[in-house]
Amino acid sequence: MRRYEQALVAVHNLLKVVPRHFKGRLLSGDVNTHSGNPAIALKWYDAALEMKASSTIAMHNKAVVLASLNRNEDALLWMKKTLELEPNYPDGRKHLAALEGKVAAMSKQK
Repeated sequence: MRRYEQALVAVHNLLKVVPRHFKGRLLSGDVNTHSGNPAIALKWYDAALEMKASSTIAMHNKAVVLASLNRNEDALLWMKKTLELEPNYPDGRKHLAALEGKVAAMSKQK
C-alpha cells in the first residue's frame, strides 16, 4: 500500500470513531490533495469549515484546491477571506498575487 493510501486509511479510521474530528477532516483534505483527488479534498475542507468557519488553514487549503481545479475566482475569494482573518498567513500574499494575476489574465481573454 502506498504512503498516501495508508494515510487515508488511518484518517478515515479516525473519522469513523470520531466523525466530527476537525483535524481529521483537514488531514483527509490534505492527503486527498496530495493524492491527486482535489474534488474529494474540497469536500473535506468544506466539512472542516462547517465545524470551524474561521479556520484560516481550511480556507487557505480550500483556495489552493480551487485553484488546482481552475476555479480561480472562487480561489481568490477564499484566499482573501484567509488574509482578512490572518493578514500574515504563511505564503498567503504570494498565493493572493498569483491568483489575482490568473483572474486578471482570464478577464482579458473574455
